[in-house]
Amino acid sequence: MRIDIDEGGSAPLHTHPDATELLTVVQGEITAGFLTPTSFYSKVLKPGDLFLVPQGMLHFAVNSGKGTASGFVAFSSENPTIHTLDLLLFANKLPSNLVAQTTLLDLAQVKKLKAHFGGSG
Repeated sequence: MRIDIDEGGSAPLHTHPDATELLTVVQGEITAGFLTPTSFYSKVLKPGDLFLVPQGMLHFAVNSGKGTASGFVAFSSENPTIHTLDLLLFANKLPSNLVAQTTLLDLAQVKKLKAHFGGSG
């Protein structure tokens, strides 16, 4: 699958519970990274560089250069599924006070994010 990230843009924090992801950069510069329960890994990628994200890891890709950055993503499954963190947290009907308590965010900020992502509660 081809990806294009505009200057200053990103692929937000997300996971693929059912697949490992391989990113290959063909144009521009992309900073890619993933989190484990105990570590953080990231790398600035240039054309020809590869980045492997283990299955289920929370990860991102950010255009860290000038102009559009492009690449290709391959998955170890034909159905990798995607869970995007901001949508999971804020595009739902979970009561805002519960989201605030469990994320340590201010209630007003949670309500603002829920309004932005179409959540309620």
